[in-house]
Amino acid sequence: MKSFIFIKVGNANETVCGQIDKTLTPRPHTNDVVEFDIRNDPNEILPHFINMNLLERCNAPEAVNPDMTQIALYKSKFEQIADEHFSNIGAVKVHTPTLGRYKGTSNIDPYETQNKKGKTLYLKFTHDLLLRSMLADLMTPVYEIGNVFRNMGISYKYATEYTMLESHIPCQDLQYGIHFAQTILQDFAHSLGKNDFDNIPIKTLQQSFAEFGKDFSVMSDQERVEFYKDKIKPSGTFISVYQPAIAAPLAKIDPKTNLGLDAEIVYNGKGIAHIYVCENNYEKLVTIFKTQDKTQQKWDKDFLLKAKAGLPSTVGVAIGLDRTIAGLFGVTVNDLVIRGKLSNER
Repeated sequence: MKSFIFIKVGNANETVCGQIDKTLTPRPHTNDVVEFDIRNDPNEILPHFINMNLLERCNAPEAVNPDMTQIALYKSKFEQIADEHFSNIGAVKVHTPTLGRYKGTSNIDPYETQNKKGKTLYLKFTHDLLLRSMLADLMTPVYEIGNVFRNMGISYKYATEYTMLESHIPCQDLQYGIHFAQTILQDFAHSLGKNDFDNIPIKTLQQSFAEFGKDFSVMSDQERVEFYKDKIKPSGTFISVYQPAIAAPLAKIDPKTNLGLDAEIVYNGKGIAHIYVCENNYEKLVTIFKTQDKTQQKWDKDFLLKAKAGLPSTVGVAIGLDRTIAGLFGVTVNDLVIRGKLSNER
């Protein structure tokens, strides 16, 4: 992948010294530009043609934002690696609608808007149900890499808009999903010269609580969720297997433990990937939707119709690109929002 920036280095009548002039016709030839390495890039994927010394001498405004360029390249690299893995299992890459008729399956209050007929539509904050509905039509693994939205403000943990990979793979179990997600993360880290996702310990929820001296069996689901979020999750890098049912509303429940067949990859105290075996029994899904809190969502009737006709058992794999990259390079999620930048102001 190459990125070119052309700056005219002579003939001050045509363009101000150091200014990028998009109206130059014809475009400058190579002898009109100066080659300059903007930073030492070990992968040599970022060649630039720009005279930075000239820009400094002219006190010209910043023309290149290398941080944003690197972020875009990292995301592109992640997508390339993910595409290869999904292609190997015969998955179909899809793009689901950004605006939908239903809020979704979480207590995250979504953004909403109205069309000219006054019908309320919601910005999606997950690809989940839309992908499961599409899987019912295609009966083959499906995945999507795209932007979703959280109406929760901006913090070092969350951005209003962020990039998510989500997929559904039919007829596979939780262990397969964990291995699949970890392999994608490993290959991405290796491409950047890192090994952060190699040999991550796998712990059941009971084991994690025992490490903190807590008796898992005497705690309510709500107490388990709070303790996991406040104490266990911030404790390091690991894969947590099984979650309380209220934390995994659309996952199948293990009858032996009464916990959700649900796992999370935690990296440096932050969840970056979610893997879960999806409930596909129509009656159980109706019960789940009926008993949800009123603040969560209306029923997704389209999804329930597909479930009534018959959905295969699937494992869902979701990976947050922004959180993964932020963790690998020690920045915040909000720093990874791709946006124009003419100064150092945030």
